[in-house]
Amino acid sequence: MQAYAEGFHILEHKASNELPEGERYSLDLADIAEVWRRGSVVSS
Repeated sequence: MQAYAEGFHILEHKASNELPEGERYSLDLADIAEVWRRGSVVSS
């Protein structure tokens, strides 16, 4: 669960104005959570 929380924290802050414009992304976290819920997390 901690790994999920850390991943969402990173993704949530990708839209931050503190990042250079080329590194900003508008992500739909609900859609991402649904994909992860269905087991599509890639691990190494």
